[in-house]
Amino acid sequence: MNPPPQRTQHDAASSLRIFADINATMTLLLKELDITPRTAPQTFPRGDVYAVPRYDGAGARLPADTPDSATTLDLTDGSAVVLADGPYEGDSGEVVSSTPFFYTIRFMHNLKGKKAGGMKRPFERKLGKWMLAAATRAGGGLEKLPVVNPKKSEHEG
Repeated sequence: MNPPPQRTQHDAASSLRIFADINATMTLLLKELDITPRTAPQTFPRGDVYAVPRYDGAGARLPADTPDSATTLDLTDGSAVVLADGPYEGDSGEVVSSTPFFYTIRFMHNLKGKKAGGMKRPFERKLGKWMLAAATRAGGGLEKLPVVNPKKSEHEG
């Protein structure tokens, strides 16, 4: 049984309301209008370990004339990551879950000030798999990767 239609404060101003799956509706509309979509549906890389071409270990995109090389980005559940850009750059985190569309990563931010005493505040962010699809395209679609895996120390092998 389908759930009842969702009502909004804008219903009175609507000329048309459609209570159906958007993909099915658009497929039927395109067929009725005899329109062929120009682009293929978005596809995401499979698996949780990515070979990201033309980025260095800190997440920066390398120049186009750099010899072929790839940085490995491991986003399996439990993997350690570091924010590579933004106001919390350098904060460490852990991949806590994933869906077909994004990863959830829990980061720990060092609090500053005398009263903080080295305390850390946790926060979570979502990393869309579309960003990884963009980064893995030829030429690198991002200026900088949002996260990287921490560098292994010599003791870790």
